[in-house]
Amino acid sequence: MSGEKLLRAIGLVEDDLILEADQTPAPRKEKTTLRRWLPLAACAALACLLPLLLRAGDRYASAAPGTAGAEALDETAQQNMQDAGGGAAPQAFALGESGGGGFGFEGLLEFAPSELERGCPWQPGDAVDSLPVYKNGSTLYLSGAARFTLDAQQMEARLRELAAKLGYAVEEVEISPTESEIAEIWEKLQGADSLTVELNTRPYRAAAECGGAVLAVDAGGDLTVEFREPIALPAGYDFTADAGAAEAGRTALYLWSVYGEPLGLSQPMPRLFQDYTYEGEAHREFAVFEGSGTLADQLLQFSLGGLTFWNDEQGRLYGFRLSGAGAAGEKLGDYPVVSYKDAQTLLAQGVCLTSVTEAFPGMEYLAAAELVYRVGSDTVAPYYRFLVELPSLERENGLKTYGAYYVPAVESAYITDMPSAQWQDAAPSLPPQ
Repeated sequence: MSGEKLLRAIGLVEDDLILEADQTPAPRKEKTTLRRWLPLAACAALACLLPLLLRAGDRYASAAPGTAGAEALDETAQQNMQDAGGGAAPQAFALGESGGGGFGFEGLLEFAPSELERGCPWQPGDAVDSLPVYKNGSTLYLSGAARFTLDAQQMEARLRELAAKLGYAVEEVEISPTESEIAEIWEKLQGADSLTVELNTRPYRAAAECGGAVLAVDAGGDLTVEFREPIALPAGYDFTADAGAAEAGRTALYLWSVYGEPLGLSQPMPRLFQDYTYEGEAHREFAVFEGSGTLADQLLQFSLGGLTFWNDEQGRLYGFRLSGAGAAGEKLGDYPVVSYKDAQTLLAQGVCLTSVTEAFPGMEYLAAAELVYRVGSDTVAPYYRFLVELPSLERENGLKTYGAYYVPAVESAYITDMPSAQWQDAAPSLPPQ
C-alpha cells in the first residue's frame, strides 16, 4: 500500500499536503483483498512514511461531560497515584489524536464474532490498575521541529546487523532518497520553507540486495525482507488464507523458529487474524509478537510490533516484516486505567474515537474488545478497542461488518483533550453484566 493510500485510508492528511507517496511499499500479494480495516501496527508505520507527508487534522479539544483538563487534577486522584507509585502523580497529557474524516473507516468483515479474536494479551475481565504512556518518539512534528528515529548511518548499521543475524552478507547499500531523487524533490519544492525541504529530503530507507532477497530498514528501524523467489514451506504447514486458527498458529511459530529466533524474539505469541472480501474470500494474517516482559511490554508489541509473514496464493513465503515499538519514546509515567466496565459506559455515551460513519447501533451489538496501544501525534497511549456489529451493513452472504471504536484507557482527569461525545442523544443502554 502506498503512503498516499495508507493515509487516505484512515484520513490523517489532506490531499494538498501529500507531496508524493512513491517510496517502496511493503510487498503486495499476487491478489489483494478489499478490506476496510487497518492493522494497528500500520498506525506506527505512519510515523515512518517520512519524508513524504505532513500530518494534519483537527484535534479533539472539548472535554466530554464530567471530564477535566490539566488544571483539574483533583487532590484525590493525585493522592491515589502517590499512594500507588510512591511518588508524585504524573502530569496530564494530550492524546494528540487527529479528527475523523478521510476515505472509508476501520471495519472488519467476518461471519461470526469469534473470528475477531487476534490473541491480545489482555482479555475482558483482566484487571489492570495502571499502564505507562509514552511520548511519540517518531512523529514528524514534535514541539514544532522535525524528529526522525534513525539517520542514514544508523539505518545502514541496523540493516547490516539484522542481515548478519539472518545469515545474509551485505555489500552495497542504497540510501533513499538517492541524489537524483533529491534533485527532483528540490525542483518540486522551489520556494518551500526549510522544514518542508528537510522533511522531504531526509533519508528514510536503507536497502540492499542479498543473495536472492532484498532487505530494507526504514527510519523507524523496521526491517522488511522480500524474496526474489517465493519459498515453499515443508509439508504439514498450512500457509494459506483458508488455514484455521490452530493451523495458522502452528505455521506462524514454525516461521518464527526460522526467522524470528535469529532476530531475537525469545517468547513468541501468535497474533492471528482472519477477515474476508465482500464476496466471502478469506484473508489470513500470520504473525507473532514478543511475549516477554510486563503486560505493557506485551501490549506494545501486540499493537505496534512483531513479525508478520506474507504468503502468496500458493501458500509460499515471499517476505516478512519485523516491526518494533519504536514509536514509543520517552515514558511520561504510569497512569491509572479505567475499568473495562467504565470504558463500556464511556462508549455508550459516545466518548470515543472512531472513523465509523454509520449510526451507532447500540451496546447490544458489542462483539469484542481489546486493550491496545495507539499512536497519536503527541503520545503513544493505551485504549480500549471495541468492535461493534453494524447491522445496517450485513451482506446477503452472511458477512457482518464490525466497526472499531476507541475509548482512552487512562482516567480522563489526566487527559487534556479527551474526545467529546460522538452522539448527543440518550446513551445506549448497557448489556446485562
